[in-house]
Amino acid sequence: MLRLNYTDEIGALLDILVTPNDPPDPATVKPTVEGFAAGTGSHSSVVVGNRQQAATFDVLIRRKGETNWTVAKTGSGKSLDVFIALTTPEVPEILQVRIQLKKNNLNYGMLTDTIFITINP
Repeated sequence: MLRLNYTDEIGALLDILVTPNDPPDPATVKPTVEGFAAGTGSHSSVVVGNRQQAATFDVLIRRKGETNWTVAKTGSGKSLDVFIALTTPEVPEILQVRIQLKKNNLNYGMLTDTIFITINP
């Protein structure tokens, strides 16, 4: 707790001056993603790190043979369960997954590296 007579000059003399951090440059923010497949139920979980000032994120998926990425689900917080219908029922499927952070409903930062997740029937 700061005392009534505390000033920045006193803090500098005591080497305890706290300076506010500048917000990160969005162009340099690169989130991380970990994926965890469920044993059954055609779903997986993603854990997103280094979100900085992003409020939400999109989970983007691309199926084998496709060229376009689609938004599977939008989430907030650190982790999210994603349910995805299998292309062929009863056949496991490997998906490419990456994350796009969002701030004020706009893309924020870089995309994550692509990871692979297998969803199971």
